[in-house]
Amino acid sequence: MAAFVSVCGSSASVRRGGSSTRAAKQEKQTRQRCGRKAAVMNSAAASSDGGIMDDLAVVFDEIVPASTDFAAKFQSNRGAEVRTVGETVKAFFAEYARPLPTVYSTVINETLTTTHLSVVHYAFHYDALFAFGFVEAFDRFLQYYPSDEERARLYDAMTS
Repeated sequence: MAAFVSVCGSSASVRRGGSSTRAAKQEKQTRQRCGRKAAVMNSAAASSDGGIMDDLAVVFDEIVPASTDFAAKFQSNRGAEVRTVGETVKAFFAEYARPLPTVYSTVINETLTTTHLSVVHYAFHYDALFAFGFVEAFDRFLQYYPSDEERARLYDAMTS
């Protein structure tokens, strides 16, 4: 049994079943139609009941970069090192180094995550509106935090 992975434009599909000859024919048709290369893989790793393949590795012979105005505008960001959410959370707890009250832990973790994802997005630009919204949300959600001093430390750790 073989699996065929085809990529054409912005869509991709995986087809299972049939013979290796049929998969090779599908690969040839996709290459002619799209001008992109795909891979044919044996599904020796398929489960005995014919279920989902345990290991599906896709190898493309070439990577074709996008040639749109949008891609050209953000070409400088391609391959840039981006800090992960986990690294941001780890840095926060290294800076704050105190246990969070259980009631506030979800709000703080969600704020860290969503703010991180906003800040690392290619189209993000820091401005007064973002700053005002962050400060207002922080103040409103944490207005009853047990200690004003701890709330100030928490704010410093979140913004560093």
